[in-house]
Amino acid sequence: MEEAKNADNAEDEAKYERRLVKVSPQHVADTKTLLTLMGVPWVEASCEAEATCAELTKQGKVWATATEDMDALTFGTPRLLRGLHHSEARKQPVRQFNLEKALDGLEMTMDQFIDMCICCGCDYTSSIRGIGPGRSLQFIRKHKTIETMIENLDTKKHKVPEDFAAEYKQARTMFTNADVTDVSNIKLKWTDPDEEGLIDFLCTQKEFNIDRVKKGVTRLRKAKGKSSQKRLDSFFKVKPSKKKKKVAKPVKGKGKKRKNSTKTAQKGKKRKI
Repeated sequence: MEEAKNADNAEDEAKYERRLVKVSPQHVADTKTLLTLMGVPWVEASCEAEATCAELTKQGKVWATATEDMDALTFGTPRLLRGLHHSEARKQPVRQFNLEKALDGLEMTMDQFIDMCICCGCDYTSSIRGIGPGRSLQFIRKHKTIETMIENLDTKKHKVPEDFAAEYKQARTMFTNADVTDVSNIKLKWTDPDEEGLIDFLCTQKEFNIDRVKKGVTRLRKAKGKSSQKRLDSFFKVKPSKKKKKVAKPVKGKGKKRKNSTKTAQKGKKRKI
Protein backbone atom coordinates (compact mmCIF):
# COMPACT_ATOMS: atom_id res chain seq x y z
CA MET A 1 0.00 0.00 0.00
CA GLU A 2 2.86 2.36 0.82
CA GLU A 3 4.49 1.64 -2.55
CA ALA A 4 1.22 2.43 -4.33
CA LYS A 5 0.86 5.62 -2.31
CA ASN A 6 4.40 6.76 -3.17
CA ALA A 7 3.75 5.99 -6.83
CA ASP A 8 0.52 8.06 -6.65
CA ASN A 9 -1.50 5.00 -7.71
CA ALA A 10 -4.81 5.73 -5.98
CA GLU A 11 -6.52 2.64 -7.37
CA ASP A 12 -3.97 0.18 -6.00
CA GLU A 13 -3.70 2.12 -2.76
CA ALA A 14 -7.46 1.77 -2.18
CA LYS A 15 -7.31 -1.94 -3.09
CA TYR A 16 -4.57 -2.72 -0.56
CA GLU A 17 -6.14 -0.52 2.08
CA ARG A 18 -9.36 -2.56 1.88
CA ARG A 19 -7.36 -5.70 2.66
CA LEU A 20 -6.37 -4.20 6.02
CA VAL A 21 -10.00 -3.83 7.08
CA LYS A 22 -11.81 -6.72 8.76
CA VAL A 23 -15.57 -6.35 8.88
CA SER A 24 -17.26 -7.97 11.87
CA PRO A 25 -20.98 -8.82 12.28
CA GLN A 26 -21.23 -5.85 14.65
CA HIS A 27 -19.92 -3.51 11.93
CA VAL A 28 -22.62 -4.81 9.58
CA ALA A 29 -25.36 -4.37 12.21
CA ASP A 30 -24.17 -0.81 12.98
CA THR A 31 -24.17 0.06 9.27
CA LYS A 32 -27.76 -1.14 8.88
CA THR A 33 -28.83 0.88 11.93
CA LEU A 34 -27.07 4.02 10.70
CA LEU A 35 -28.53 3.83 7.18
CA THR A 36 -32.04 3.24 8.55
CA LEU A 37 -31.77 6.28 10.85
CA MET A 38 -30.45 8.34 7.92
CA GLY A 39 -33.49 7.33 5.87
CA VAL A 40 -31.36 5.51 3.30
CA PRO A 41 -32.81 2.22 1.97
CA TRP A 42 -30.51 -0.81 1.96
CA VAL A 43 -30.47 -4.35 0.61
CA GLU A 44 -28.46 -7.25 2.02
CA ALA A 45 -26.76 -9.34 -0.67
CA SER A 46 -26.94 -13.13 -0.40
CA CYS A 47 -23.41 -13.44 -1.81
CA GLU A 48 -21.30 -10.92 -3.76
CA ALA A 49 -22.49 -7.32 -3.24
CA GLU A 50 -21.59 -6.34 -6.83
CA ALA A 51 -23.75 -9.17 -8.19
CA THR A 52 -26.86 -8.01 -6.33
CA CYS A 53 -26.13 -4.37 -7.20
CA ALA A 54 -25.89 -5.39 -10.85
CA GLU A 55 -29.25 -7.16 -10.54
CA LEU A 56 -30.84 -4.05 -9.00
CA THR A 57 -29.54 -2.00 -11.92
CA LYS A 58 -30.68 -4.51 -14.55
CA GLN A 59 -34.20 -4.50 -13.10
CA GLY A 60 -34.34 -0.71 -13.04
CA LYS A 61 -34.54 -0.44 -9.25
CA VAL A 62 -31.48 1.84 -9.31
CA TRP A 63 -29.78 3.79 -12.09
CA ALA A 64 -26.21 2.52 -11.72
CA THR A 65 -23.84 0.44 -9.61
CA ALA A 66 -21.28 2.55 -7.76
CA THR A 67 -18.15 0.59 -6.87
CA GLU A 68 -14.41 0.54 -7.49
CA ASP A 69 -14.62 -3.17 -8.41
CA MET A 70 -14.84 -3.69 -12.17
CA ASP A 71 -16.44 -7.11 -11.51
CA ALA A 72 -19.77 -5.29 -11.46
CA LEU A 73 -19.54 -5.07 -15.27
CA THR A 74 -18.76 -8.78 -15.49
CA PHE A 75 -21.87 -9.42 -13.38
CA GLY A 76 -23.79 -7.50 -16.05
CA THR A 77 -24.56 -4.08 -14.58
CA PRO A 78 -25.65 -1.78 -17.46
CA ARG A 79 -23.83 1.19 -15.88
CA LEU A 80 -20.91 1.44 -13.48
CA LEU A 81 -19.77 4.54 -11.58
CA ARG A 82 -16.24 4.78 -10.19
CA GLY A 83 -14.92 7.52 -7.91
CA LEU A 84 -18.27 8.37 -6.32
CA HIS A 85 -16.73 7.93 -2.86
CA HIS A 86 -14.18 10.74 -3.33
CA SER A 87 -14.65 13.84 -1.21
CA GLU A 88 -15.45 17.07 -3.03
CA ALA A 89 -12.15 18.57 -1.87
CA ARG A 90 -10.16 16.03 -3.91
CA LYS A 91 -11.84 17.23 -7.13
CA GLN A 92 -11.67 13.76 -8.63
CA PRO A 93 -14.01 13.00 -11.53
CA VAL A 94 -16.76 10.38 -11.31
CA ARG A 95 -16.30 8.03 -14.27
CA GLN A 96 -19.21 6.27 -15.91
CA PHE A 97 -18.85 2.98 -17.80
CA ASN A 98 -21.61 1.79 -20.12
CA LEU A 99 -21.58 -1.98 -20.63
CA GLU A 100 -23.38 -1.98 -23.98
CA LYS A 101 -21.00 0.62 -25.43
CA ALA A 102 -18.01 -1.23 -23.99
CA LEU A 103 -19.05 -4.48 -25.70
CA ASP A 104 -19.60 -2.64 -28.99
CA GLY A 105 -16.19 -0.98 -28.72
CA LEU A 106 -14.44 -4.25 -27.87
CA GLU A 107 -16.42 -6.08 -30.58
CA MET A 108 -17.29 -8.84 -28.12
CA THR A 109 -20.30 -10.75 -26.86
CA MET A 110 -21.04 -10.80 -23.13
CA ASP A 111 -19.71 -14.38 -22.84
CA GLN A 112 -16.45 -13.39 -24.53
CA PHE A 113 -16.16 -10.33 -22.28
CA ILE A 114 -16.52 -12.54 -19.19
CA ASP A 115 -13.81 -14.91 -20.46
CA MET A 116 -11.53 -11.97 -21.18
CA CYS A 117 -12.04 -10.60 -17.64
CA ILE A 118 -11.25 -14.01 -16.13
CA CYS A 119 -8.01 -14.16 -18.15
CA CYS A 120 -7.10 -10.65 -17.01
CA GLY A 121 -7.20 -11.92 -13.44
CA CYS A 122 -10.07 -12.05 -10.95
CA ASP A 123 -10.67 -12.92 -7.30
CA TYR A 124 -11.71 -16.50 -8.09
CA THR A 125 -8.86 -17.87 -10.23
CA SER A 126 -5.10 -18.06 -10.52
CA SER A 127 -3.54 -16.40 -13.54
CA ILE A 128 -1.64 -17.61 -16.60
CA ARG A 129 1.92 -16.32 -16.69
CA GLY A 130 2.46 -13.66 -19.32
CA ILE A 131 -1.21 -13.03 -20.01
CA GLY A 132 -2.51 -9.66 -18.88
CA PRO A 133 -5.25 -7.36 -20.18
CA GLY A 134 -3.63 -6.82 -23.59
CA ARG A 135 -3.06 -10.48 -24.45
CA SER A 136 -6.40 -11.48 -22.90
CA LEU A 137 -8.17 -9.14 -25.31
CA GLN A 138 -6.06 -10.34 -28.23
CA PHE A 139 -6.49 -14.08 -27.52
CA ILE A 140 -10.23 -14.02 -26.75
CA ARG A 141 -10.92 -11.93 -29.85
CA LYS A 142 -9.06 -14.53 -31.88
CA HIS A 143 -10.14 -17.77 -30.15
CA LYS A 144 -13.53 -16.67 -28.69
CA THR A 145 -13.35 -18.88 -25.56
CA ILE A 146 -10.83 -19.76 -22.83
CA GLU A 147 -10.95 -23.43 -23.89
CA THR A 148 -9.90 -22.69 -27.46
CA MET A 149 -7.33 -20.18 -26.26
CA ILE A 150 -5.65 -22.77 -24.00
CA GLU A 151 -5.61 -25.33 -26.83
CA ASN A 152 -3.63 -22.88 -28.98
CA LEU A 153 -1.31 -21.46 -26.31
CA ASP A 154 2.44 -21.70 -26.52
CA THR A 155 2.87 -23.42 -23.14
CA LYS A 156 6.58 -22.57 -23.04
CA LYS A 157 5.74 -18.89 -22.92
CA HIS A 158 2.42 -19.16 -21.11
CA LYS A 159 2.30 -21.94 -18.55
CA VAL A 160 -1.24 -22.77 -17.44
CA PRO A 161 -1.51 -23.57 -13.69
CA GLU A 162 -2.91 -27.01 -12.88
CA ASP A 163 -5.87 -25.63 -10.94
CA PHE A 164 -6.76 -22.97 -13.54
CA ALA A 165 -8.98 -25.30 -15.62
CA ALA A 166 -11.34 -26.00 -12.73
CA GLU A 167 -11.20 -22.45 -11.39
CA TYR A 168 -12.08 -20.59 -14.59
CA LYS A 169 -15.17 -22.75 -15.16
CA GLN A 170 -16.40 -22.03 -11.64
CA ALA A 171 -15.65 -18.34 -12.11
CA ARG A 172 -17.57 -18.29 -15.37
CA THR A 173 -20.59 -19.86 -13.64
CA MET A 174 -20.20 -17.33 -10.83
CA PHE A 175 -20.55 -14.47 -13.32
CA THR A 176 -23.22 -15.93 -15.63
CA ASN A 177 -25.41 -17.48 -12.93
CA ALA A 178 -24.61 -15.41 -9.87
CA ASP A 179 -26.17 -16.00 -6.46
CA VAL A 180 -28.13 -12.77 -5.98
CA THR A 181 -30.83 -11.51 -3.65
CA ASP A 182 -34.33 -11.62 -5.14
CA VAL A 183 -34.99 -7.93 -5.74
CA SER A 184 -38.11 -8.23 -7.92
CA ASN A 185 -40.47 -7.13 -5.12
CA ILE A 186 -38.09 -4.71 -3.42
CA LYS A 187 -39.12 -1.05 -3.32
CA LEU A 188 -36.34 1.32 -2.38
CA LYS A 189 -37.92 4.21 -0.51
CA TRP A 190 -35.99 7.13 0.94
CA THR A 191 -37.38 8.61 4.17
CA ASP A 192 -36.62 11.65 6.32
CA PRO A 193 -33.64 11.27 8.67
CA ASP A 194 -34.42 10.52 12.32
CA GLU A 195 -32.48 13.29 14.04
CA GLU A 196 -33.17 12.16 17.62
CA GLY A 197 -32.33 8.56 16.74
CA LEU A 198 -29.08 9.61 15.03
CA ILE A 199 -28.00 11.74 17.99
CA ASP A 200 -28.70 8.88 20.40
CA PHE A 201 -26.91 6.29 18.23
CA LEU A 202 -23.92 8.35 17.10
CA CYS A 203 -23.40 10.72 20.04
CA THR A 204 -24.61 8.79 23.08
CA GLN A 205 -23.56 5.29 22.00
CA LYS A 206 -20.64 5.97 19.62
CA GLU A 207 -19.40 9.29 21.10
CA PHE A 208 -19.54 11.36 17.91
CA ASN A 209 -19.59 15.17 18.10
CA ILE A 210 -23.20 16.37 18.31
CA ASP A 211 -22.62 19.51 16.20
CA ARG A 212 -21.12 17.40 13.43
CA VAL A 213 -24.12 15.05 13.51
CA LYS A 214 -26.62 17.91 13.38
CA LYS A 215 -24.84 19.43 10.39
CA GLY A 216 -24.97 16.04 8.70
CA VAL A 217 -28.73 15.82 9.29
CA THR A 218 -29.16 19.30 7.79
CA ARG A 219 -27.24 18.25 4.66
CA LEU A 220 -29.34 15.08 4.39
CA ARG A 221 -32.59 17.03 4.53
CA LYS A 222 -31.32 19.58 2.03
CA ALA A 223 -30.22 16.85 -0.39
CA LYS A 224 -33.52 15.00 -0.03
CA GLY A 225 -35.45 18.18 -0.77
CA LYS A 226 -33.84 18.58 -4.19
CA SER A 227 -35.68 17.19 -7.18
CA SER A 228 -33.91 14.22 -8.75
CA GLN A 229 -34.19 15.40 -12.33
CA LYS A 230 -35.49 18.48 -14.09
CA ARG A 231 -37.40 18.52 -17.31
CA LEU A 232 -35.44 19.61 -20.35
CA ASP A 233 -37.71 22.59 -21.00
CA SER A 234 -37.02 23.90 -17.47
CA PHE A 235 -33.57 25.02 -18.65
CA PHE A 236 -35.06 27.31 -21.33
CA LYS A 237 -37.50 30.20 -21.30
CA VAL A 238 -40.19 29.92 -23.91
CA LYS A 239 -40.47 33.25 -25.73
CA PRO A 240 -43.58 34.28 -27.69
CA SER A 241 -43.23 34.08 -31.43
CA LYS A 242 -42.46 37.40 -33.10
CA LYS A 243 -45.12 38.76 -35.42
CA LYS A 244 -43.96 39.90 -38.80
CA LYS A 245 -43.93 43.65 -39.16
CA LYS A 246 -46.06 45.07 -41.89
CA VAL A 247 -44.06 46.69 -44.66
CA ALA A 248 -44.98 50.38 -44.91
CA LYS A 249 -46.39 51.51 -48.19
CA PRO A 250 -44.57 54.28 -50.08
CA VAL A 251 -45.83 57.77 -49.12
CA LYS A 252 -46.67 60.22 -51.85
CA GLY A 253 -45.28 63.73 -51.89
CA LYS A 254 -41.75 62.85 -50.86
CA GLY A 255 -40.42 66.24 -51.91
CA LYS A 256 -42.85 68.02 -49.67
CA LYS A 257 -41.92 65.69 -46.81
CA ARG A 258 -38.22 66.44 -47.22
CA LYS A 259 -38.99 70.14 -47.21
CA ASN A 260 -40.91 69.85 -43.94
CA SER A 261 -38.09 67.81 -42.43
CA THR A 262 -35.60 70.53 -43.35
CA LYS A 263 -37.74 73.19 -41.74
CA THR A 264 -38.02 71.09 -38.56
CA ALA A 265 -34.26 70.66 -38.40
CA GLN A 266 -33.74 74.35 -38.92
CA LYS A 267 -36.18 75.14 -36.13
CA GLY A 268 -34.38 72.74 -33.84
CA LYS A 269 -31.08 74.38 -34.72
CA LYS A 270 -32.40 77.79 -33.84
CA ARG A 271 -33.71 76.57 -30.49
CA LYS A 272 -30.34 75.09 -29.71
CA ILE A 273 -28.55 78.41 -30.42
